[in-house]
Amino acid sequence: MRADAGYTNFITKTPGHEAWSTRWGRGEAYTLEELADYLPHGLPTVRKKRAEASGLGRNVCLFESLRAWAYRHRFRHTDADQWHASTLAQARALNTYATPLPDSEVRATAKSVARWVWTRLGHGPAGQAFIARQSHKGRLSGVARQSKAMDTAQKILEFDR
Repeated sequence: MRADAGYTNFITKTPGHEAWSTRWGRGEAYTLEELADYLPHGLPTVRKKRAEASGLGRNVCLFESLRAWAYRHRFRHTDADQWHASTLAQARALNTYATPLPDSEVRATAKSVARWVWTRLGHGPAGQAFIARQSHKGRLSGVARQSKAMDTAQKILEFDR
């Protein structure tokens, strides 16, 4: 049937179903000290690549990774053909799963991301509007995080009294 051997499904398994061996952890949360006991050399400093996509599958994983890369690298290119070629090369480099996606799917994903990012992050008014919108959202997020940190600090000070 030529099915995709690497298909990861969108459906999760139901815990407690008789077809699965469900293991439940302890009820209370672990402390950081307890967790640190199981780390021989502390937390890893380098993020490791996944051998296989999990959750939503390889296509979504490739798309999300490529999209994040494209946002950072768009302004290094001034020629659309060069940008599309660079995006395709990056998509192929990211297709390192145990069962890689077919090249046709990698090309389609690269084309979609390249076109969207080129159009929306161009050097013209549309690109400037996008950058301004993202900057504004970033500032709002920073204000919200700072406010939450201040609220938490205030609660701690009140608790200590």
